[in-house]
Amino acid sequence: MSNNLDKFFGAGTPPLVIARGGFSVIFPDSSDIAYIFALENATNIGCVFQNQSKTYPVNGVPTTAYFAVDYTLKDLCSYVVLTQGDYTRAGWFDTNIFEILTVNDLVTRAAPPGLWLNIQHDLFYTQHILTGFLRSIRTQINQRKTKLVFRFLERDEVDPSINQTYGSLLKNLTSIKTFASGILVPKGYIWPVDPTSLYLRTHTSLVYDAHKVGLEVFASDFQNDIPISFNYSYDPVVEYHNFIDNENFSVDGVLSDFPLNTV
Repeated sequence: MSNNLDKFFGAGTPPLVIARGGFSVIFPDSSDIAYIFALENATNIGCVFQNQSKTYPVNGVPTTAYFAVDYTLKDLCSYVVLTQGDYTRAGWFDTNIFEILTVNDLVTRAAPPGLWLNIQHDLFYTQHILTGFLRSIRTQINQRKTKLVFRFLERDEVDPSINQTYGSLLKNLTSIKTFASGILVPKGYIWPVDPTSLYLRTHTSLVYDAHKVGLEVFASDFQNDIPISFNYSYDPVVEYHNFIDNENFSVDGVLSDFPLNTV
């Protein structure tokens, strides 16, 4: 990495590598071995509780699936096991040995140096009165150690809590800084790819703008088995370098299914 890039890091430190679901490219997402080595299509719940899916509104969209709110932790840990969620990947480890982990299980078994805890669909859990625990620990969070990161979805999707598109939220990063220390964005927010030619377009100013208001920037959607821009010559390592080692900016971390490629 270039020695003159320190000024581009919002946190003043080299970028973090966040292993999404552990080493989820090989082992079942969020299994203990996936973490150490680094609901429906990620588990066998459809076989265990056949014909018991339900329909709930999720962000205003009726969604039929298996929802954690309908089961106890004992039910899930006793009968349900994890499987590889991406069916284009090898299913060699889709056996009855990878159980669902609690956060405490993960910390005890894998002892990671840091933990990225992904909590989505706040409105859904609020409707089901299941946000009490998170609200109760809010005052206990050590701001120096724990960072609250706001996740952006696709630009035209609407955040139901404020009824604005994520694209419009990009124009008001200062307001996000009032409650978060960083943002997680799809990598296309930073380096857009032309959908026709599959070549890179000019990078946006998002990283610079976010760092200017004091927000760290984490990029997501890094997967080796998804087609990437021709600019990278089919080499995912080159893609990572383009986000952390160029003359204009560096993200503060990347969220990847393939964490080994980033080190």
